[in-house]
Amino acid sequence: MYLAPGFLFAAACQAAFGFPKVLGQQITVIDGLFLVLAIYVIGHVLAHLAKFVLEAGLVDRALKSPIANLFCKPNRTLRRLFPGYYNPVLPPVRSELGDKSSQAAGEELY
Repeated sequence: MYLAPGFLFAAACQAAFGFPKVLGQQITVIDGLFLVLAIYVIGHVLAHLAKFVLEAGLVDRALKSPIANLFCKPNRTLRRLFPGYYNPVLPPVRSELGDKSSQAAGEELY
């Protein structure tokens, strides 16, 4: 899963800056193993950066966390854009959790 973004990043760096020379080169087995490991690590770094930007930045700030959306009534526009994200808790479950929700809030409720 991490190899594709790592390879695309390495290929984009080669196209833009000429480094690392990956495409169109004769690579030995040891160089190939090192290249696969380096591309895997680069893919991991890119995935963590994307998680930080998308989940922590966009989702938590703009859309709010799913836990915050379970009991509130969302904005109509956001509900139309992201219908699966804004599914509220069903009324029978909400009434069952009513006693617990008065004692705890947010993630403590779970």
